[in-house]
Amino acid sequence: MIKPVLLVMDIQNDFTLPAGRMRIADHHIEPMLDGANRAIEAFAAREWPIVYVANEFEKRQWIGNLGRRFAAMKGKEGAKLDSR
Repeated sequence: MIKPVLLVMDIQNDFTLPAGRMRIADHHIEPMLDGANRAIEAFAAREWPIVYVANEFEKRQWIGNLGRRFAAMKGKEGAKLDSR
């Protein structure tokens, strides 16, 4: 039997927390987290795989970092997954 896999992508502190460097619009955060958590719970209940994917960026990628306002920098709190 082939099992589906849930990919949970880029739900990182710099995009979701008030102090985040590249926070998404407030009215999108709670619905996104609620939907992600419902999907995670459903997959966990069925013992289907869940893969968490997070981008981290190196300091030397300065052009891209400028465009991202230095969000999700490797080793920084902003790159960690939102615990919610």
